[in-house]
Amino acid sequence: MFKVEYLVLFDANKTQCKTVSALKNLLQADSDLSIERNKVTFEKKTADLVVKLGKKDDKAHIYFNVILKCNKEDALEWFSSLLRSIRRSLSLITKSTYVVWDDLSLYYSSQAYPMIFNIENLMRQVITKFMLTNIGLGWTKDRLPTDVQESVNINNKDTNYLYNVDFIQLKNFLFSENYPSHKESLIKKFKAAKDLSELNIDEIRALIPESNWDKYFEPIVDCDAEYLKKRWDLLYELRCKVAHNKDFTKASLEDVKKLVSELSPILEKAISSLDSISVSEDEKDAVFEKVLSNYDMVFSKLMSRIHKLEKLLDIMLDEYSRKEVPLRRQTIIQKINILHNYGVINDKQANIINMARKVRNRLVHNEFDMSHNEVIHTQMMLEDLIIDFEENLGRNGS
Repeated sequence: MFKVEYLVLFDANKTQCKTVSALKNLLQADSDLSIERNKVTFEKKTADLVVKLGKKDDKAHIYFNVILKCNKEDALEWFSSLLRSIRRSLSLITKSTYVVWDDLSLYYSSQAYPMIFNIENLMRQVITKFMLTNIGLGWTKDRLPTDVQESVNINNKDTNYLYNVDFIQLKNFLFSENYPSHKESLIKKFKAAKDLSELNIDEIRALIPESNWDKYFEPIVDCDAEYLKKRWDLLYELRCKVAHNKDFTKASLEDVKKLVSELSPILEKAISSLDSISVSEDEKDAVFEKVLSNYDMVFSKLMSRIHKLEKLLDIMLDEYSRKEVPLRRQTIIQKINILHNYGVINDKQANIINMARKVRNRLVHNEFDMSHNEVIHTQMMLEDLIIDFEENLGRNGS
């Protein structure tokens, strides 16, 4: 049995509808509807009807409980039409009709919920799997848009915290360009520059906010961004109806089915593409470095100094080695040891490079307990070291 109950409120001083019989007569304004005792007939089918009159203590208002019941599941479309007729007639004399029980919405929303649940978790799977595979466990620290951070407790230590993110925020994770530190870093950079010659266009570009969609997902998800955003927004509205059991009709259910059928293949294709992606440790580190550089000016400067140092080490290897082996293919530790053995770099310089390498590895491998001061100190020592190496190379070249 399917029950729908309305509470209908009237101003006692402004309505002529003050009895059960008067309200029943009003409902029969629809020529297709007739009422006899506790039965309502509409388009040659019958449902149970109960109308009860109540009065508020202040006597300024009266209210009716209108209860309708349908006993057959295969008659629910007809029952929906009957309910529309009832609401339409009530709207002629009052704007105060409230739904207090709705088995019909519950029936359709209970069918929609598993589909919405599935598509929501497909989206979470795409985001989580890609970011963990390509970025590492620390991705939440630097690739969370501000509006997504504010929707969850970012201090939550649950590693599956993405499952606490609201449905609509999953879309914001993909498309929002509102990232922490970008605006502040750009302003600081422009303020610090005395003239245009002190501005590096590549460094500025690196600080321009870029969505996770543009950065990571567009190459693997075969779908226009606006197409996905529009459908996700529509599905979110329907999801809210399900969550609040709010006037969810068969038409709403059909809309959910259509949206899910459009979105599921896109997300499933993305997931299957992720399974085929093979990312080396060096590539993961490179991606993470890029993320860090986009996140914070301090990290960005450190990474740029490390890259410059690595280039100088290669030049120094070419300059001082006997070229007996392809030295440029060595790891950075091997390069340091070779140059140290040749006497090109001293113990102090080797220790600085090793310390910088450890700081970089701590950042890349998600140890975010490091203070900015420690990173800045490392960066400054690298800057002094780079100057020394460039001066030595300049003297040897002259």
